[in-house]
Amino acid sequence: MAKGFDLGEGNTINPERKGIRVIRAKISKAYTKLTNYLATEAWEQADEETAQIMLKVASREIAGNFDVESIKNFSCEELHTIDRLWLHYSSGCFSLGIQATIGETVGGHQIAEHLPNLWCLNYSANTEDIFSNFVHRLMACGIKSPLPVCEFDVVTINSQGQEIQREQNQAAYFTENLGNSAGLDLVGIPGGKFMMGTEDEEIERLVKKFNWDRFRNEKPQHQVTVPNFFMGKYPVTQAQWKAVAALPKVNQDLKAEPSNFKGDDRPVETVSWYDALEFCDRLSQYTGRRYCLPTEAEWEYACRAGTNTPFHFGETITGELANYNAQETYAAESKGKYRGQTTPVGQFLPNAFGLYDMHGNVWEWCLDDWSSNYENVPTDGRHWFNDNDNISQQSVRAVLRGGSWTFKPTYCRSAERFNSLRAERGAFNLGFRVVCAFERTLR
Repeated sequence: MAKGFDLGEGNTINPERKGIRVIRAKISKAYTKLTNYLATEAWEQADEETAQIMLKVASREIAGNFDVESIKNFSCEELHTIDRLWLHYSSGCFSLGIQATIGETVGGHQIAEHLPNLWCLNYSANTEDIFSNFVHRLMACGIKSPLPVCEFDVVTINSQGQEIQREQNQAAYFTENLGNSAGLDLVGIPGGKFMMGTEDEEIERLVKKFNWDRFRNEKPQHQVTVPNFFMGKYPVTQAQWKAVAALPKVNQDLKAEPSNFKGDDRPVETVSWYDALEFCDRLSQYTGRRYCLPTEAEWEYACRAGTNTPFHFGETITGELANYNAQETYAAESKGKYRGQTTPVGQFLPNAFGLYDMHGNVWEWCLDDWSSNYENVPTDGRHWFNDNDNISQQSVRAVLRGGSWTFKPTYCRSAERFNSLRAERGAFNLGFRVVCAFERTLR
């Protein structure tokens, strides 16, 4: 096997420029096919070619023969070559080093997103040992890459709905490959402390203004410490749902297309809490990482993204920033459009964590049992159940957050708490997003 190469800082060549020929000229013939596939974004062919290179390096004929001993056959030069080629031509989104970082951060056994066939883990014995030893080999060779970063604008508005500030922010993320061109982006949420709920004075102001005692469900306001976790960049879409619904059953059947408002990029809706948990279980089984619904504390922390205003956008919300019944107003903003249906995810600006559609579009299921206040709830970000931690024995009602396309702006506030029967599917506005937390255990 020919020695690999290191692109180095001096060879960061834009594939759209003629410099791409320089890269091709520097590599050995063993990597020519792989480079050509990557340069033309022929990811599946690049995946297959990478697998073939790895087989040759490991002196194995078929992927099912990979074992721990195979790992010792990989030289650092060869691993660096494959890693840098993928990293370069995928604009920093995919590489062996990135996947090692993901595995180290949130667990799991899939070595790559665009390289699903690389190890053929489902056909190899001792897959966990193989993965673990391969990650150790990457680390020994100094191959570890930061997660890719997405950039976005974050806006703040005043009580009249006028934009008063716009900043650019960025967030680290990774993508779960669900097959059939479907991917699920997970954004890194940095841990921290925040005040959950609403202070008494503000609650009484809302009760008086809107003549509704329900706001008292948001007391007592209390400090919560939340550890690091990853959260879905968007509510789960219908394309993502369909991909996961096709995976092997864990506890119950799932309809492939349950939503009323059809569209691959629209959020899935008309799904129960149990349906959402089955989605998480199938995704966990498929990836080897632990996926679940967010706890109520995780959801509010992620929604606020460091803010303490009614909405992460500021003092109010407008129909230009979210999908809800904008014919109703919250503060002094003008009335807006009532769309009467869900909208494709990511259509509106995100919060400071890079999360989209946290206000409106669909209600989002949380893991927790419903309680009428925050008395005796955990202050460390964990879920709260009435009786015990056995999911099958929970109360009939669960928490919903975020509001939806059909609800007034008061329901879309960061602190707003709602609930429904766990088995409820009938409404065309019940959806969810997932979280991935390495240390989260439930059963």
